Amino acid sequence: AAESSKDGLGACLLQDGRPVCYASRALTDTEKRYAQIEKELLAIVFAAKRFHQYVYGRPVTVQSDHKPLEVIMRKPPSKAPARLQGMLLQLQRYDLHITYTPGKHMHIADTLSRATASREGENIKENPCDERVVYALEATDSLSEETLNQLKKATAADSVLQAVCEKHKNAGPRKDNISIENDIVMVGDKIIIPQSFRSMILEKRHFAHQGVQRTKAKARKSLYWPGMARDIEAMVEKYMECQQL
Repeated sequence: AAESSKDGLGACLLQDGRPVCYASRALTDTEKRYAQIEKELLAIVFAAKRFHQYVYGRPVTVQSDHKPLEVIMRKPPSKAPARLQGMLLQLQRYDLHITYTPGKHMHIADTLSRATASREGENIKENPCDERVVYALEATDSLSEETLNQLKKATAADSVLQAVCEKHKNAGPRKDNISIENDIVMVGDKIIIPQSFRSMILEKRHFAHQGVQRTKAKARKSLYWPGMARDIEAMVEKYMECQQL
């Protein structure tokens, strides 16, 4: 059961109707300004992460008193608004089934959402797993689920990136900031784009329409590959030539 109030999030893990774990936290000032559906979905994301070791790899029923979430969860993430899309992507690795439950029957989660301590002075560190991929995708105006799957396939077919993956698996603690998140290779908070996918990613995001400098600045927020600046310059130049014809 996951619940959001105007000031906090509450969650309770139940088995056979009996509570197993509890969790709650206060909303940030920014989160307090979210729409109600965003707060309710945020509560589910919070619950899934906090109870990750219990729910990952298992079918789980989530009780929510916000009925529109039943519909949202059945649609592809690409059909949702940007902020909800980011949250839905974070839930992709879980097997969740959302069911509407009236708030009067969700006593524990509701109480926890209203009895949160202030976040001031807290150092809250949740287990984000592939959150960095989500934020990187949001920085590129978000990719559709189809494009994300294409990116994963291109990464799996790229010999250089697969060599990086193998080295990463066999190595100890790394200092090069390389990580593998959800079958995507990252350097810091940027996605390393495989060679076969580079022109496609630039075309799909319509970067060429924005000029060289803005395109470079936007791409550098979330993407990386050797020679990216040079490729962007060539793409924009080609686009400008086509516009003049």
